[in-house]
Amino acid sequence: MSKYSERFWKKSWDDHVKDLDPKLFETTFIDAVKSTFEEFPQKMAFSYLGVEFTYAELDKYSNQFANMLIENGFNTGDVVGICLPNMPEYVIALIGALRAGCLVSGVSPLLSTVQIQYQLNDLGSTGKNVGLITLMLYSRGT
Repeated sequence: MSKYSERFWKKSWDDHVKDLDPKLFETTFIDAVKSTFEEFPQKMAFSYLGVEFTYAELDKYSNQFANMLIENGFNTGDVVGICLPNMPEYVIALIGALRAGCLVSGVSPLLSTVQIQYQLNDLGSTGKNVGLITLMLYSRGT
């Protein structure tokens, strides 16, 4: 028997405090934020380097990203690694991947290529599709 089955922490609760119904939390992130996109489409979702993004724009771009994943063979349960700094594309990729039914794994841009390859191999060990979203930076040698 688990020590948590007795809910020992409730002993210190005031009499008027009630436990929350766990069913309230049986939802997805996408379902949890859906009403925000519907109720506040013209409100600012976030600002980046002086450019403001509305919820309508975030909705549009993340749907485009989700559709791109689906059109390229990604299915529910496949994995999208996001290797981006803090920028709008990270949020768009995160929401889009979740909308496509994919799992999301953050991949730090500070990792070496060997470390990123290790993480991608680990993510793909279940046989699911794995994609990596990253910046493509090129440098010309002199």
